[in-house]
Amino acid sequence: MEELDYEKLVNGAKELRVELTSFQLDQLTLFHSLLMDWNQKMNLTRISPEETVPKHFLDSLTLRVIPDFTGEGRLIDVGTGAGFPGIPLKIAFPSLDVTLMDATRKKLTFLESVIESLQLRGVRVAHNRAEDAGKDPQHRQRYDWVVARAVAHMPQLMEWLIPLAKPGGQVVAMKSSNAKEEITQSLDVIHRLKGADPEIIEVKIPDESITRLLAVVRMNRSSATDRSSEGKYIENTGKGITKSVNHKRRKGSEHGR
Repeated sequence: MEELDYEKLVNGAKELRVELTSFQLDQLTLFHSLLMDWNQKMNLTRISPEETVPKHFLDSLTLRVIPDFTGEGRLIDVGTGAGFPGIPLKIAFPSLDVTLMDATRKKLTFLESVIESLQLRGVRVAHNRAEDAGKDPQHRQRYDWVVARAVAHMPQLMEWLIPLAKPGGQVVAMKSSNAKEEITQSLDVIHRLKGADPEIIEVKIPDESITRLLAVVRMNRSSATDRSSEGKYIENTGKGITKSVNHKRRKGSEHGR
């Protein structure tokens, strides 16, 4: 079985401003081992073992570059699949309270095994469809952070995710680098559901040619008309460091009507 590349994981995490302890590395190693073992019995991931560090673990940790992300509060990972980004975030930030939501019971059985094997506390699974979760009082407006990776097209995704966020909470869609137009198309939905214009953060995965785009939507604390927070675009300046520039819907564009 392919072993975890410790050097790439540790150095990559540092570039994303995450310092991993030896205990956390042991937990990630066990998680990797369980993932590879279970993947032989069921389809958890199509990513090869040698690509697990950059495309699963480091990708999950890109949330750390969000200015307000402190690794605390309640987070829900919608459509978690094999536990990404939820499990690596929980390992790296033990104070984070994590709910792993997925519609596939078999994947949640795997995650329950991971939680037990790693002796994780403050983490649970939820068997729900993304489109139904926001109607459930157990989940509606309960979370400080609502996160999804490669689940659906951005306008539809916002319809599903935003109802889960508390007033003042933040919704994070983890998208590919070519999703900027898709994000623009979601502005009407975001505003209707009392979200501010998205802040877009581009993060280069360390030692890879992959760029992750994070669309971060902050929920207004008051009315739908309170949109004083101007949208921003944050572009990568190397090694996970970002800078902000304005990101507005152009007046007169097809999405600005």
